[in-house]
Amino acid sequence: MPLPPPGRSPGKFWYRVQSHTFHTDTDTHWVTFTVPQEDVDTGTPYLLKMFNMGMGLAMRVHLYDAEMNLREDWLGYGGRERSISFWWTPPGAGTYYLEMTPLGSTYGGYCDALYDLLILPVQGEVYLPLVMRNY
Repeated sequence: MPLPPPGRSPGKFWYRVQSHTFHTDTDTHWVTFTVPQEDVDTGTPYLLKMFNMGMGLAMRVHLYDAEMNLREDWLGYGGRERSISFWWTPPGAGTYYLEMTPLGSTYGGYCDALYDLLILPVQGEVYLPLVMRNY
């Protein structure tokens, strides 16, 4: 795992990709991650991204806080892009739980019911200049 940016404490970050497969249509995946207080203080948004999704995969994503209170509920279908992304700004520091399940009985238990997961605090955005040419 890479080191955190300069001036940031080494919290539990997801700077790496994790691969998952829905082996059955009732399969449920749980992932935990920790949000440090400095991300709450600075209003740092998080990117929760499921990508490299198998063809036709759709899923329900729930986000819970440390007391298992439901904080967010998303539905996602990979479609042509084969990815879904959610932006979320944590309301407080601590541990959060992400639950991912197939959307229904036809979305799990087949050989292509797979996806990669990335949870990333967005530290900054890069804006590239617009270059226009006269042809």
